[in-house]
Order: sequence, then structure tokens, then C-alpha cells
Amino acid sequence: MALVTNSLRAALIIGIATGAAAASGSIYGTVRVTNGLTGAINEVVTGPGGDTYEDIDKALAIMQVGVEVIDSTPRLGRCGISTADDD
Repeated sequence: MALVTNSLRAALIIGIATGAAAASGSIYGTVRVTNGLTGAINEVVTGPGGDTYEDIDKALAIMQVGVEVIDSTPRLGRCGISTADDD
């Protein structure tokens, strides 16, 4: 009997959740706090009038240069310097 009760309770909860999700619109549009949130975050990150995509491209280019510099440096083992891991 407990199995039937738990199954019916689970089915009722799923039915209510499905009905609520189908009846409501988009959550993003429903919650009034999110209106303009994307623009506000972009302005905080990039400054007023900044383009987010250009800033991301610039940051990725700087990171690529840093990775290239790190890759071009010789490794310790190649320089004749022994490390604890070389044993």
C-alpha cells in the first residue's frame, strides 16, 4: 500500500509541475528582475559603450600570445638542470 501511495504522490507532483510549466510563459520574461540584466552585466564587464565580443577576442589573443611564450621556453630537463622528477 505504501508503494501505491508513494507512486500516486510522485505522479501528482510531476503532474502539477508539468501543468505549471506548460501554463506559464518563459521564466526569463516572467521574472521582472532579469529585464536588462544582460545589458547591465555587459556594461559592468566592458564599461559603457564597450563591445563584449571585441573584448573577448582581445583577451583570447593576449592569452594565445602568453601560451606561445610559455611553449617556446626551454624545459628544465633540456637545459641540464635536474629535477626531483627526473630520477
